Amino acid sequence: SDGYCAIQETRLTDWPVNSDIVVRRTFTLPNGVITLRIAGTVDNDVQIYLNGNLITDWVVHENCAQPDDLSFIAPVGTYQVGTNLLTIRARDRGDQSFLDYRVTIND
Repeated sequence: SDGYCAIQETRLTDWPVNSDIVVRRTFTLPNGVITLRIAGTVDNDVQIYLNGNLITDWVVHENCAQPDDLSFIAPVGTYQVGTNLLTIRARDRGDQSFLDYRVTIND
């Protein structure tokens, strides 16, 4: 159909259009983390928290989501050695919904 985004073929979970979703994931960090990057994509908008610290307020994303077309460096002090909690709030504004993010270190 018109306006269909290819990345939709990779989705694993349905997320109703015109709604918000909140996803949470814990992960463990070793000693020696110099840089922590949160990268991914959304259709349409995203707000990211790390251990309750706002990493980015609403980022508006138009058009088709593309792998890693949004990337954020977490400020030192927002993460710690051991267990951390990533919280992502996403907002869809119609047609298609998509959300995919990952955390990388020292890249």
